[in-house]
Amino acid sequence: MRRLAALAAGRISCYLRDLGQVELLRTHAGFLSQDLTQEELKGYTNAYIDSISGEDEEDAQGRREQQRLLLLLRPEELSGEIAFVCVQLAVLYYMERQAGEIFEQICKGTGTGATIELAARLVCGEKEVLDYYAETKEAYRRVELLLQAEYPVRNFMTAALRADDRLIDWLNGGSDLSLLSPRFVEWYEPKQEAEPSFREGLLDRMTGQFLQTKDHGQPEQISVLSVTGEPYSGRRFMLRRIADRCELRLLMADAAFLGDMDSLLTQFRKLLREAMFEPVELAVTGLPSRPETISKLRIITDEYEKTLQYAWKLNVGDKPSARPLFVTAEQGVKLVPMLDAVVIAGECRAGDRDENFAAWEYFGKKYLGERVLPSRELTVKMKLPTGRIRQVAQRMATVAKDRQIDSREVFRYCYELLDDGRYDNIKRVETHYTYDDLKLEESQKQIIKDICAQVEQRRLVMDDWNLRSRYSYGTCVSALFTGPPGTGKTMAVHVMAGILGLELFKVDLSQMVDKYIGETEKRLEEVFQRAERSNMILFFDEADAMIGKRSEVKDAKDKYANTEVSYLLQRMEEFDGIVIFSSNFAQNIDAAFMRRIRFVIHFPIPDVATRKEIWQSSFAKEVPQENIDFDYLSRQFEFSGGQIKNVVLNAAFFAASEGQPVGMKQLIRALQLELTKDKKVSFKEALGAYAQLLYV
Repeated sequence: MRRLAALAAGRISCYLRDLGQVELLRTHAGFLSQDLTQEELKGYTNAYIDSISGEDEEDAQGRREQQRLLLLLRPEELSGEIAFVCVQLAVLYYMERQAGEIFEQICKGTGTGATIELAARLVCGEKEVLDYYAETKEAYRRVELLLQAEYPVRNFMTAALRADDRLIDWLNGGSDLSLLSPRFVEWYEPKQEAEPSFREGLLDRMTGQFLQTKDHGQPEQISVLSVTGEPYSGRRFMLRRIADRCELRLLMADAAFLGDMDSLLTQFRKLLREAMFEPVELAVTGLPSRPETISKLRIITDEYEKTLQYAWKLNVGDKPSARPLFVTAEQGVKLVPMLDAVVIAGECRAGDRDENFAAWEYFGKKYLGERVLPSRELTVKMKLPTGRIRQVAQRMATVAKDRQIDSREVFRYCYELLDDGRYDNIKRVETHYTYDDLKLEESQKQIIKDICAQVEQRRLVMDDWNLRSRYSYGTCVSALFTGPPGTGKTMAVHVMAGILGLELFKVDLSQMVDKYIGETEKRLEEVFQRAERSNMILFFDEADAMIGKRSEVKDAKDKYANTEVSYLLQRMEEFDGIVIFSSNFAQNIDAAFMRRIRFVIHFPIPDVATRKEIWQSSFAKEVPQENIDFDYLSRQFEFSGGQIKNVVLNAAFFAASEGQPVGMKQLIRALQLELTKDKKVSFKEALGAYAQLLYV
């Protein structure tokens, strides 16, 4: 670097001496020379070029980069010599800011760095620079990217050209991208061995199309290789695998590095400079699905193609071929119809069960060794992108090595990763009931077991037995629980969640239905999208308002209410998860909806024997009891399970406040409170033989 700066100082020294500016030379004698001749300067310049071109190992640091610099500038031509001197001036200004005062003296108004006008004057002497306008303009084209000129430029003759930290680092043989951005830019070197992609079909197709375009495309064009998908779906990994196969080095920059439209070109030109420094392919990752994304890409591709065409024109050692721009973007970004370049597009969709199973197996063995994950169960019950599967395996590797992995602990962490807080209308419900808590007939319990079996055996039936080829849609595991309030519908859903080890999310329909046209459908779509990602159990409680019979269309309100029901039916057809609806009145359910329900369970008011079980099981073993007549309670009151629990809970609080065990006295008081909800009931008749306890 010092030699380049010294050459610039020598140029200025000779120029000022020829003009008779001896006083200025004396003022800056620290880096200017009063005795240097043009012949000596030419000798130093040739020696510098020879030292770069030489094969000896002495002073080899940065030689490869400076050789490429000479290829870019071509100092043997007049335009190249002007460009080379401009780079020298920029390096001198970087190392000695007092040089700016001299620049100002030579070219008025040039106090902020080197300019092409200044370099042209030093090379051409006091001749009119306009006599060499073509050469000067060409010199500017050769250095404006290297020295990061303002873009677009107003006057190329006076545009400020500076050497920055990254250019100095490169000229010294470095490749420190933290000088561009400590967070958003990184190198990727091709590897001989890489992790499996779990999407070999997509990888083969995109690699084949890219190689074909590279070999047979037009050299003056670029191609855009685009991978879209949801976060953590393996988009960046897919780019790296393509680079591995094609032995390409990538410069990967997150879209956040480019900033907004105002700073886009300035930031992208820093990446373009890296592509001129040495053969490297650019990759812009994480483009959002926003309206300005396509506009940004058009600007990027135009600038990239223009820069590469100029680099090939200079013949800097790269074989002219259709160079690619690698891109990753969110779902929904469509590039093929929007860009003039050849676009090779692929989407990292959610893997099928075979691919996900392979991912669980691979990362489980990689991070856990012998303590394997429950891969088959996870494949059936969780729908995580590949990147998230890796995170789960890494997290489970922190579990104490002296114990096996608990599948419920794995599920819990999976749901933590999936819960991004975007869905306000879905409420997570803690499940703590067990199968023994259900007080139902065996036929009803068997249906619940059958529902769970359809989830547990989905991989075997749909994939191994290939029934998915016959049922491409309509595979939703759906159930309708009907019956009076308090008969155990909600408890049954809790039990199912506990058996399957899945999260239970209750959908608040009061927040779903919206008076504005289309809003209800939009909110329902958000709910189903989240359920598809996490394979949670969707529970629509008291869903009569949503799945009721469609009415005759008499006004616009009826029309759009029916549209909401139709949308829900259609979405269930496409859904490959678990949906449970509960309703107090089965007769009000739309017939078309009933046809799409796989299971229906009716929860009646329990009989005497069942009610006795509920009364007894409602008391925890720690609750003190005294002379409770369970036969009387179960025979006398046709209560649902929910009503019985209300009575037991109130009685327990009465007993606690009185400092006594729970007995019939407290239960009768609690029964009275429950019976007051029905104003037609006579307490004396309803309470029977224990009615007198009300007055004790």
